[in-house]
Amino acid sequence: MNELNEKLKVRLRLLRKGDGEPVFGSHILVKLFDEDTLIDDNLGDATPNEDGEIQFEVHSGMFQSADSPGELLPDLYVIVYVNGAEIYRSPVFQDRHVPPGHGTFSSEEGMVLDLGSFLIED
Repeated sequence: MNELNEKLKVRLRLLRKGDGEPVFGSHILVKLFDEDTLIDDNLGDATPNEDGEIQFEVHSGMFQSADSPGELLPDLYVIVYVNGAEIYRSPVFQDRHVPPGHGTFSSEEGMVLDLGSFLIED
């Protein structure tokens, strides 16, 4: 994954720590960020579906900013909020550290990046 096409879909899943059941509901909000030197870019907010799945659609202009000139791939992380309180912050997935096999390209969807499942306590 060397370049980002115009559109990137980022997927992840929330599972409950202990029993592995999907975590969902309107009281849960997940925010996707791109880590930058000065100010991190908020790339979107979403609520998980009944399977705990979340998908963000990101366009390259959303993460290219003055403090990250020439950035081709975002350095992603998510924050999970329950009833407005932060309960989980993922590690930063830097473009050069995205695990092989997690990024795929589809002519219909563009680049798809699956961050995997996160075990959280809700």
